[in-house]
Formats: sequence, structure tokens, C-alpha cells
Amino acid sequence: PRNNNWYLLTLGARRGMTFLERQSEVDADRLGVYGHSMGGNLTVYVAGSDSRVKAAAPSVGGSGFRTQPWPLLPQVKIETPSGDVKLFDATLGFESYAPHVKAPLLWLGSTNDFHGIMDDTYRTGALVPHANVRYAFAPHLNHRFTPEFEVARPLWFDRHLKKAFTFPATPDSELTLATADGVPELRVTPDASQHVAAVHVYYSIDPDPRARFWRSAEAKKAGGTWTARLPVPDTDRPLFAFANVAYGLKQAEPVPFAKPTETYALSSLLHTRTPKELQKAGVKATDRPTRLIDDFAHGWRDWY
Repeated sequence: PRNNNWYLLTLGARRGMTFLERQSEVDADRLGVYGHSMGGNLTVYVAGSDSRVKAAAPSVGGSGFRTQPWPLLPQVKIETPSGDVKLFDATLGFESYAPHVKAPLLWLGSTNDFHGIMDDTYRTGALVPHANVRYAFAPHLNHRFTPEFEVARPLWFDRHLKKAFTFPATPDSELTLATADGVPELRVTPDASQHVAAVHVYYSIDPDPRARFWRSAEAKKAGGTWTARLPVPDTDRPLFAFANVAYGLKQAEPVPFAKPTETYALSSLLHTRTPKELQKAGVKATDRPTRLIDDFAHGWRDWY
């Protein structure tokens, strides 16, 4: 495993932390690490091997289970390394590093990313042994984000390295299949400690996370909970659902290469149900096909 560039990159990043902690102007107890794409991979390697990391924020990288077929898409051939796959998983698989992450971790992603697979990111994040994990998935995008998601990362470091910001909890969410009319529902209850600007619910029936079309569902508020109905065209395909909660900021925050944003977003957990589960719960196919693709009554909501 040491005959591998990731070993050298991880070692180099850790030595970079050693250099930083020896500088007089650096507080050695407040070091964080983040990276994008390959840097997202490196972030998980470093956070999972160095206890000096006090906050971590990988983006579109570091999702594990790369050598394992997707359970709901077994016909897709997963590229595996030549040699001992079990050794690869144990020494280079991100799922083997996640249980060793001690720092608070924010996972920044895009729902249709080719590299940081959304489903696998949640599976890997579930292995982190503490509850201080958050997710922020920009819908419909690949390998990039909109400002309200991008800004979550500096706010995460403000919270854990400067104690200058308060982060809400992951939005509570529940996917219910057994309803009176057979239409699944997603209920979302955000952390109300900060101003909730909007709640967006998305669902899909496409098992391929890279090409999955996330469709907006109309969420209705009752008290502090938003409920959205998720009509499906059949019960022979799986169902995926999650929510994004936008929180208002006290002042607009700067974002690189974009206008300042007045909101930041956090994602709920991802809910997945198999065709067998849909059928067992009595879900009914109530969604009907239409020749109208979109009347754009909601603008560019589900397009980019």
C-alpha cells in the first residue's frame, strides 16, 4: 500500500500540519483540513489518520465502497484494482478511514457527481463514530455547488476553529410508505434554532446516482414540520428522497467566484427504499406520464 501516490500525498499533508503547528502565529489546537475532488479524497485520508485535525470538510471526494457494486444497479461493472481487493479496501478504501475520524466533518457534495457518489458518501459518513457530521448536497449538479452550499464550508470552520458560528443539527426526516392512499410521504423537521428560510424536498426513481433526475416535491408546512407527497409511476423501481433546508444568515457572506449569499443550506439524510419495500408497504402507482416536460411555472427549479 505504501507504493502508492495517496500514501505520499497523505504523508505530505500531515507533514504540512507539522510545519504549521510549529509556527508562532498558528494555534496548533485549531487546525482544519479540506479539499475538493482528489482533495476530498485526501481530506478523508488525513482526517482518518491524524488526530490533530480539529475540523474537516471534504467535497465531492472521499466516498467509500468504490470496489463494491451498487446494490440497486448490479449490472454496472465497477472498476476494481488489480491485485488484492480486500487489501485495497482495508488500506485505501475510504470506508476504512471513516471509523477513525475524530474531527467534526462536513461533507459537501453535488447530487449527480461522477466522483463523490452521493449514496456512497452517506454510507461512508455513517461509519464516522461520532454524531458531529453534516451533509450539504447541491441538487442536479456534478462536481460543483451553488453559493448557499459552497458557503457552508467556511461557516463550518468558523464554528469549529473559531467558535464564531452555530451550526444547526442535521434536519430530522422520515420517509413513510404506508399511507392512506398509497402515496409515499417525506416529513422534514429542521432544527429551529436558526431562521429557516426554505425547505426543499427532492425524490427520484433512478437507481444510477450519477444520472438520477431529482424531482422537486411540493412541501407543505404544519407547525415546525414540512410534509411532501412523492407520487411514483410504478413500484418496480426504487425510491430515493432527501431534503435541503436553507437557513438565513445575519449578513451576506462572501463566496469565491460568486455573489455573496444570504442563506446557507444543509441536507437531511438520504432515504432509499427498494421495490420490494414499496410493494410490501402497499405503495400505489399514482403518477401518470405526460407529454409536457415542464411548463416552467416554477422557473428553472429542476434544471441547470
